[in-house]
Amino acid sequence: ARIGTAILMPVFGWGITFDVENLTYAVLDRDQSAESRTYIGNLSGSRYFEAQELLLSNDELEARLLSGDIALAIEIPPGFGRDVARGDSPEIGAFIDGSMPFRAETIHGYVEGIHNQYLAEHRKRDVGSADTGQPMRIETRYRYNQDFKSIYAMVPSVIALLLMFIPAVLMAVGVVREKELGSITNLYVTPVSKLGVFVGQTIALYRAWPDQLCFDDGDGAVLV
Repeated sequence: ARIGTAILMPVFGWGITFDVENLTYAVLDRDQSAESRTYIGNLSGSRYFEAQELLLSNDELEARLLSGDIALAIEIPPGFGRDVARGDSPEIGAFIDGSMPFRAETIHGYVEGIHNQYLAEHRKRDVGSADTGQPMRIETRYRYNQDFKSIYAMVPSVIALLLMFIPAVLMAVGVVREKELGSITNLYVTPVSKLGVFVGQTIALYRAWPDQLCFDDGDGAVLV
């Protein structure tokens, strides 16, 4: 019980957190213009993101997202700076790792905020005011987990929690059962020390493994 508590305290204290910071990202810049570097600068200047090595191809983008090396990939198309200067509406791809839905939704909010900030700054450079004269919106399309269900991330976590809780519960139930049957009284009256009982049971279990493990349930029946 003490060891389990000592493990659960740091796990729940430091392991479970909803703070989303220091997100790793990489950029696939196909334009290599001053305008594209300005856009990338908004990401690198944010405390929420941590820049990684630049991407060179779509295959590398896919591989690094699948491996978990980066949580966000930005793809800037060719001619981005030219289209912005002309007043056109170029598109930028933002690929987010959605293995953890809550984290992915937070990243989406960060990217949307940085994108809106870039639009406001660009508008201010052009007309001297950040007030937009036309509506702008960001359309989100999910490649995987279109329903955005958290069950795909929660189930593996629940399995790990069960592996921690259930053995502890079974151990407690087993001790109570031994006390009800009276067989635990043998341990109370034995002249052997606690360490001796522990070592003896450990050796017995070790010698019985891997053929079979036999336990006396107190009624004369042997459970294999």
